[in-house]
Amino acid sequence: MAEIEVEALNGELARLRHEVAQLRAGESEQPAPEGVLPTPAEWIHRWNRATAAERLKRVERIIDDSEMANRCWLGDHIATLDDLRRAGARVRDLHPRPEELAATHAESGLLCPECICPAPCPTRRALDGDQDKSESTVQALRRVARFEADRHGRWPLTFHSGAEGERG
Repeated sequence: MAEIEVEALNGELARLRHEVAQLRAGESEQPAPEGVLPTPAEWIHRWNRATAAERLKRVERIIDDSEMANRCWLGDHIATLDDLRRAGARVRDLHPRPEELAATHAESGLLCPECICPAPCPTRRALDGDQDKSESTVQALRRVARFEADRHGRWPLTFHSGAEGERG
């Protein structure tokens, strides 16, 4: 009877060794250095040595990243970003910086040809992210809207500052 138990234990041990070998199949002998994108073999190495909590956290992150990638793909975000970049470039062309105006010897001098205000206009400063810190983007847009209202005799946009019914 003891021989039967030893045979059964040896069979179980062989089965477990086979399972461990399958789990480790394809892994690298060394993990990827920290902060470096691992190869698939290095990723498996890291996975096999992670705790259950670490593996669950990684899987959760993989699922979240996959969902985000699907939303970006379905929403055609790459084309949208390309469109936004082209639109930004077009707006920058319409609202030149002072040095760009000086190089063209434009009749307007150093006035933005779109806004008719000194370059760089509020639109260009907002696009370039170098807007005067004392003037918020909303204030700059309000100033542009007021100019447009005077120019066209109507308010093209309404800005809300948070106060109920306040108009820019």
